[in-house]
Amino acid sequence: MRRSIVRQRAFQPDGLVLAYRDGRCVGYGRNTILARHGEIALLGVVPEARGIGLGRALLRWGTAWLDRAGSDTIELMVDGENDGALALYRSEGFEVVRTRGIWSRPGSPA
Repeated sequence: MRRSIVRQRAFQPDGLVLAYRDGRCVGYGRNTILARHGEIALLGVVPEARGIGLGRALLRWGTAWLDRAGSDTIELMVDGENDGALALYRSEGFEVVRTRGIWSRPGSPA
């Protein structure tokens, strides 16, 4: 994890979870609270640990943590082309309320 993240004012150590399998970190989640707005800021599972319910468990852990913290709303952002993540979030009661376009360009050649 980048040290700059833990220095942010909104960072809360107990809002971070790491999931291990066979001694290796295979998933993570990080939550953020700003005023009464909660956000699943990061959620990820390595490819070889997908399909076993770990993403759902991490998402449920995150939403429960944000509920306990008193968040009025819980939001997250997701790549709109990540069908697996979209299906997971929808099955857990999340719905699309806004979309945004992201522009990019190739970086400078090395």
